[in-house]
Amino acid sequence: MNMLNFLRKIRKNNMKAKYLSYAVGEIFLVVIGILIAFQLNSWNSDRLDIIKQNKILANLHIEFLENKDQLDAALATFSSSLETTIFINNLVGESRSEVAKHNLDSLFYLSLPAVEFYPSSQSIENVIQSGNLDLIKNQEIITLFNKWNTLLDHINDRESTSDDWINQALIPFLVKYTSFRDMDIYGGLYWAKPSKLERDYYPLFQNGEFESIMDNSIYLQEMNKRRMEEAKILIDRILSVTAQYIQD
Repeated sequence: MNMLNFLRKIRKNNMKAKYLSYAVGEIFLVVIGILIAFQLNSWNSDRLDIIKQNKILANLHIEFLENKDQLDAALATFSSSLETTIFINNLVGESRSEVAKHNLDSLFYLSLPAVEFYPSSQSIENVIQSGNLDLIKNQEIITLFNKWNTLLDHINDRESTSDDWINQALIPFLVKYTSFRDMDIYGGLYWAKPSKLERDYYPLFQNGEFESIMDNSIYLQEMNKRRMEEAKILIDRILSVTAQYIQD
């Protein structure tokens, strides 16, 4: 091999190395570009997920503010009903003169709790049904969701048990001795007018069965009240955790 051929071969090898280096550089730039694009896409996706999560939790906060107002009203009515029921039961065994001091129709009306607590769970249901539960990264909120749903089931069970007792035991017993027509006057019901029949309530307060029925009513109402108080604590915690997601 002469010197000229040798130099040509060296030049050719240098050109190959140059082109190979150029190709590797191009590939590297393409890979970097793909990684950057992927990273930007991932960042944008995460950003949109955070926006969705914040909107979900802001809606949840607003919903539970309304639930809190409803619960406060229901709990106030329920507490008053419970106190009245206890007062009535404490009259059992008292003298005729002591029983006669009180407006019993009014007391009986107040003792029958017309309480309806139907909190909204629309936000939670929407999250679950839409499959967006994974968007919520705050594990405490997920835990509070689960506790809320479980507690609602307990409250509904308690209310159902109490309603059954009132309708199947308490009211059938009261109708034998009291005037529901006279009670309705204190509910502001448009059809309510005083009964023309005279009733003597005193024998009712000398009846041991009545005392037992009222005592069980007190127990059931107390259990309902405790569940509602648990719900109040849980709502306050949910509001505390979700408050940060409310936009000014």
